Amino acid sequence: AVVSTQSTGGQSCSEESTCTRGNMLRNVPSSIFNLTTLRILSFSSNHLQEIPKEVGNLVNLEKLSLDDNDLLELQPALLELPKLQFLDLDHNSLEQLDLV
Repeated sequence: AVVSTQSTGGQSCSEESTCTRGNMLRNVPSSIFNLTTLRILSFSSNHLQEIPKEVGNLVNLEKLSLDDNDLLELQPALLELPKLQFLDLDHNSLEQLDLV
């Protein structure tokens, strides 16, 4: 998986993507983790402090934008997503990023 700390710019949404940009979310809605066909997911510009381990259910996810949040740490399940190619973590409060 490619990990980026650079902003990706504009977001586009379709049946296989969900955009929740700028909704002031503090928690990820649990219903998101039932959408196993999702390929693109954006939680950019919210107030998320954590991503639940259930993110591992999104086995078709290719692109995940978590930029401009308040994330302190990452779930190891993120690194186990088999199709994830892009992970945007720009502008968070991550203290440590273990990729091993």
